[in-house]
Amino acid sequence: MNTLEYSIVYASIRPEIKERVSVGIIFCQEGVIEVRYSTAKLNAVKQLLPKMDYDYLRRSMVSLSRKSALESVANIDYLNRYSNNILTVSEIKKVRMDTENLSKDGLYKMYVYRRTA
Repeated sequence: MNTLEYSIVYASIRPEIKERVSVGIIFCQEGVIEVRYSTAKLNAVKQLLPKMDYDYLRRSMVSLSRKSALESVANIDYLNRYSNNILTVSEIKKVRMDTENLSKDGLYKMYVYRRTA
């Protein structure tokens, strides 16, 4: 059975009421970790956060997606437990990839960003 683990990355825009915007997603399949994020969503969040907070969020997303900062599912789980500021990470979810309708691109569009024409 082919399974995929994923976790959604959020920008906390109003922590006092737990309001957040999904800006990225972390995939883990067969030990390979991939991070994708939406520049469109980051640009939208830019208007909602102080400049320093936005700069931190953007640098963090770029760093996570470019470097092998996340070496294992344990690292993602750690971020889920201890990220409670500007950047938060959801609990890891597992899905079976045995249907044609389910893919990384589909999950990205469902949870992070679906381009509209």
